[in-house]
Amino acid sequence: MDRGDTILHAVRHLYDAVLEPQGWAKALPSVVGAVSGDRTVLLGQDLRTGRVEFTAGCGFSPEIAAAFAPACEDGKLAPWLNAFGPDIALPSSVVVPDRIFARSEFYNEIVRATGTFYAATAAPRYARHCRAFIALGSDNYDVEQIETLQELVPHLATALRVRRQFGEADLSLRDVYAVLDHLRVPELRWSNSASQGREDEARAPAASIQKWAGPTFGQQIRN
Repeated sequence: MDRGDTILHAVRHLYDAVLEPQGWAKALPSVVGAVSGDRTVLLGQDLRTGRVEFTAGCGFSPEIAAAFAPACEDGKLAPWLNAFGPDIALPSSVVVPDRIFARSEFYNEIVRATGTFYAATAAPRYARHCRAFIALGSDNYDVEQIETLQELVPHLATALRVRRQFGEADLSLRDVYAVLDHLRVPELRWSNSASQGREDEARAPAASIQKWAGPTFGQQIRN
């Protein structure tokens, strides 16, 4: 697959994750694969309390993924989450110089166990909730890989927001339609001209949600 197809594949898996109990386990490999990473961890933090509500990861054991939660609650991820504001994808080396990171407690106690050093990070935010996405790799991330992650960040944020709204209550079908009615699906932006077929696909990346919700949902989406 070329870059555009890889991004579209990851976006589809992100929206699939909204409706499946173990959706993140399927979505994260596609996302980290799109940026050529080795492993990844996704954290959901309540900004009001500081508590990490969930963790999900791929490429290492659940125990290693879980270790990121207390590190986040203790503020060790703050440089990445607060560096340039929400929804901005960054390579870790831009935020913290490699020589300083190599001596940090966060690296030596948490990251080192993953067998990686570099990261591509983003902090999508919704209301009082922050979602930290960290793609870990053995090699530093280049400009194209960061641009790819930046393309995915708004879709990651949307999928997380809708997933949370679905989980906040025992929603009736009518309630689900109400949530979906207010869903704003970000469009993909291609740096190079793409085929008409791909452009059509990019205009409706939430196809799996549309199929599940019913035929009228397509009329309710407002990009």
